[in-house]
This record gives sequence, C-alpha cells and structure tokens, in this order.
Amino acid sequence: MLLVRRIKPPSQGERSVANTNKNGSSGLIIHYMTMRKAIGWLGLLYPFIMVIGSFVMGETGMRMSISQYYHSPMGDFFVGILFAQAMFLFAYQGYNYDADNPGHKFFIRLSDNAAGNIAAIAAVGTAIFPTIECNVTGGCGTNTSAYLHWIFSASFFLILSYICLCLFVQTGDIEPTIQKKKRNRVYKTCGYLMLLAMAGAVVKGLLPADIEAVVDEYNPIFWLETIAVLSFGFSWFVKGEAIFADLPYEPDDEAE
Repeated sequence: MLLVRRIKPPSQGERSVANTNKNGSSGLIIHYMTMRKAIGWLGLLYPFIMVIGSFVMGETGMRMSISQYYHSPMGDFFVGILFAQAMFLFAYQGYNYDADNPGHKFFIRLSDNAAGNIAAIAAVGTAIFPTIECNVTGGCGTNTSAYLHWIFSASFFLILSYICLCLFVQTGDIEPTIQKKKRNRVYKTCGYLMLLAMAGAVVKGLLPADIEAVVDEYNPIFWLETIAVLSFGFSWFVKGEAIFADLPYEPDDEAE
C-alpha cells in the first residue's frame, strides 16, 4: 500500500540550510521535489498512455476527447491516473501566504495547500462522473454525470491555471534568481495555455451545428485537452526543478 504524507516544503532560508546539511533535512527536499515531479510526469504521460494503450488493446481510431477514454479499454487507467494525481495534489502542501513577504504578491489569497486540495477534489470528480460515450457519427449525449464531469474538469484546469499564474511565480526573495525567472516564464506560459485551451473548447461548443460537425472530424476537444494536460504536467515538472534548477551561484555575466 502506498502511503503519502502531507509534506510542506521548507522556506527559502530553510532550503539553503538543507542543501548544505547532508545529515539534516536534505531528505525533505528530495521528498517534496519528487512529489512535484511525480505530478508532472502523470500529466505529461496521461494523453499518450490513453491513446497508445487503447491502440495496443485493439482500438483502431482516436477518441473525440481524452474524457472519452473512460469508455475505452483504458478506462481503469483513466480513472486510476486521475486518482493518483488527486492523491499527490492533496498531499502537497506548498507554501502559505505571507503578507509580510515582499515576494508574495497574491491578488487572491489562496494558499498552495488550499489550491492543491481543490484541484484534488476536481480530479476525483472528473474521474467518478464520466461523460456519455459518443456514437460512431460523433454525436454525444448529455446527462447529469456529463454536466458534472464538465464542471469538475473545468474547475480542475482553472485552479491549475491559478496555481501556475499566481502561486508558482511567487518567490521567498525580493529579487528572484536567474533560474527562477526562467521557471516563472514557463509557469506563465503553461497557465495561459490552459486558459486558452478552455476558451477554445467553449468557442467550439458555440459553433453552428453544421460547422461544428466538420470541425469534429479533427477531434479538436482531444487536442485542446491534450494541450491543457501537457501544460499542467510540464509546469509541475519544472516546479520540481527537473529543468531550470537553481544554481549554487549566480553568474556575474548574467546577473541583472
């Protein structure tokens, strides 16, 4: 049985001590960084696992959306990965809002912990309330479960966009490091991509029926969902400092 403790990352000062203390809390650094990367990997691999797995298990075409893979031979994996993401998001505490910290500039005072919990609930809701399976002509019905699925999935990406645009970009220092500035650009790009993907899905739904039928031949919802999921995964992968990790020193020729 896998047990995940709710881990809060150390402050910037504590982090510096942990990095230099081999017998101290360096294990804690590995733990919360690994959790971030695990969330990232689940997001990055999710669309590929669904599509490739379904082909391997006998399906010959792509589904209209990632959500439709609930009804595929990969349905158990669809639910299982969402629950795994929910588990890690719920266990992740992150940092608290500190009004006295000049690096914290929230316009909505929602902590990492609260945002992660909301995202976890939304992920579980997305998993347990599936959409109706589309028929061979692309027609998709609606029912209470489908509406709840859309609400939870939209909430999931909205809160993840908030995490990218408002929480991940915060810093414990007045002036972020060079690598932190690079990571912040990634977070903002990922956050805006998720919002644009959601907006694209709304626009698609507002198209006239005849035009929407033509557009549906290209599975736009699948690709928009994939953009959103990959953006979510990559932002957490970078948050775990898998790339653009802080350097032990700031190069003078790059200092701003």
